[in-house]
Amino acid sequence: MAKPALQKWVVEKCLRENPAPFQQNGASFTWAGDTRVKSKQSGRVYPVHVEIHVEADKRTENQLSACLCRTEGVRLEDLQIAHMVSTRLHGKVHIAGLPQSDIEVDFNKFVKSIAEEKDA
Repeated sequence: MAKPALQKWVVEKCLRENPAPFQQNGASFTWAGDTRVKSKQSGRVYPVHVEIHVEADKRTENQLSACLCRTEGVRLEDLQIAHMVSTRLHGKVHIAGLPQSDIEVDFNKFVKSIAEEKDA
């Protein structure tokens, strides 16, 4: 399992390089993007694919749509705002292509690890 700092860096880089809004299907929000990551140890370049999937409830669907379906693309801060709207969101952050193995993290745990890293 990659460290939370690496996960955050990969997702942030991918969001920056793929400025697209989340796709909304009812109360379900999905985003996917690709980037390339260079290993500091080996110098090899890995193609990385990131997918973020979030399930909203009827009460928070419109609020999440406002921050995740922005036409100019989504930032890491928008994921934190979505988490503030509802701290009980169901979702996953899936990172594929890193050397060790694919990573799948709960959306809430991912966002909390970002906040903890900024506080440190």
